[in-house]
Amino acid sequence: MARNESARTEEQSETRHRILREAANLFAEKGYAATTTREIAAAVGVQQPSLFHHFGSKQEILDNLLRVSIEATACNLKELVRTEGSPAQRLMAHLFLDARHILSCPYNLLGLHADDVLLGDFGRWRAKLDEVHRGIRHLVRSAVEEREFVPVEPEFAQWTLTGGTIAIIRIHGGVARQRPERKAWQASRLLTRMYLAKPEELDACQRGASEIARRVLRQAAPSDPSTENRK
Repeated sequence: MARNESARTEEQSETRHRILREAANLFAEKGYAATTTREIAAAVGVQQPSLFHHFGSKQEILDNLLRVSIEATACNLKELVRTEGSPAQRLMAHLFLDARHILSCPYNLLGLHADDVLLGDFGRWRAKLDEVHRGIRHLVRSAVEEREFVPVEPEFAQWTLTGGTIAIIRIHGGVARQRPERKAWQASRLLTRMYLAKPEELDACQRGASEIARRVLRQAAPSDPSTENRK
């Protein structure tokens, strides 16, 4: 009896994962507004009633995907802003953790960053994303003040760094990498180097960022149930 219950739970979890995966692909390809629940159900290979058994609406599907995309990043950056370490090292740790999260995610997150989503009915996730942007600007401002970074407007730097994150999402395309750390460090090194006042200190910056990232990961929030064991 317990085995049957366990198999049923596993099957439900797998179906939820497939719904999120196919919905994310459709949102990236067609946009959120243009995608219907009928199309999502067809892509998954289930009937609409089965889809609604797992998610009550298209909005609920998107809300779950936004949580996967934004929540861990927001939590990690909040910790990075108040943890010990130089601003440049903490910002590099953020860039690494964000890239690592994207590269290990089983869903295509590209469609979640469109205006019809972030400027629509999902204000709480927009607010969390704004928190992330403010945190990045704070670290950039501090790095400039401590002369770790060349003089740069924090808002300009934040948008260029965010653009780098979007590029990672676009290239990644929802295919989870088993060992994303190498690519994540490549991306974070490239983005950090743009603003380092002394580029020759990039390796030292990475060593410090690596220790900070490990510290933050030890305190990380529990994984989202939709992505557990998918990375």
